[in-house]
Amino acid sequence: GHVKANSEGTESAGGYTVPVITSPDLIYLRESFGVTRQLARIWPMSGDTLLVPNLTGSSTVYHVGENSAITTSDFTFDQVLLQTLKLAAVNPVSRELSEDTIIDYAAMAARDFAVKLAQQEDLDCIMGDGTSTFGSVTGILNAVYGLNATKANIESLVLADTGSVAANKPTLANVRKMVGLMPQYPGANPVWLMHKQFWYDCIAPLLDALGGNSILDIQNAYGTNPTLYGYPVVFSQVMPRGFTGNASKPLMAFADMNLGTAFGDRRSITIDMADQTRFLEDQYLYKATERFAFKAYDLGNVNATVSSQVPGCIIVMASQAT
Repeated sequence: GHVKANSEGTESAGGYTVPVITSPDLIYLRESFGVTRQLARIWPMSGDTLLVPNLTGSSTVYHVGENSAITTSDFTFDQVLLQTLKLAAVNPVSRELSEDTIIDYAAMAARDFAVKLAQQEDLDCIMGDGTSTFGSVTGILNAVYGLNATKANIESLVLADTGSVAANKPTLANVRKMVGLMPQYPGANPVWLMHKQFWYDCIAPLLDALGGNSILDIQNAYGTNPTLYGYPVVFSQVMPRGFTGNASKPLMAFADMNLGTAFGDRRSITIDMADQTRFLEDQYLYKATERFAFKAYDLGNVNATVSSQVPGCIIVMASQAT
């Protein structure tokens, strides 16, 4: 089939980088991605699959009388299966553009590949719904939201109040409930995960409305490293921007991905260049590939009896129908 190549004859396809005299510094405007690798626990992989042991049941402590037998208890384990998938991107470039451009085209391509691969990782691992669009990966939002059709029975799911979609905001009680559900695991370091626009359009107005001594609640809510209820806010630009237009969908998370997810690193980004593959077209091919795996596993349980519900360390907020 035909592969469209960058060339210097078309300005938007590379011509803008060839003089008439211009600066050698490329204006590179790309949003920052790579949240998943920052937050998840990384498991090096030496093959296509990896089984990660997961402790699911602990010992039981009993009161024991003198000369009485001690009741035994067993640890229980589960295994988290990591199955690799491959991401790839390729960019054909004409020999003329490669020769005449004043920017370092290879370095530019490598940087752009790295950003776009990181963006796809975040899309798969945060927003994935298990379909081929996301490499069959189920991300943290849908891993919790999809546990059961009866959403009220999912202990790790907080449903925003009815009317939140129309108002484009939850209530602080909804947000606070997410903090309360987070288990008190040793060494837990949960963070808020949401789109930057979601923070400023849906959450910040709740804080702006506070009065009196409540101003202390928002003194760290703005700037480059905001916090909410004392926990860091991490922006992921692949997540939903707000409630509007997102009825009955998971929107934000309060999670410790280091404890509740496993990210398998089979092979980090590899950049290759070939000058023979498209010999007749006189083109170079720049290619980027990587192999990784992801699984969210500490999701809590599903139970209609509230007293029997157990949350995991990935707490998700979802909208209702209105």
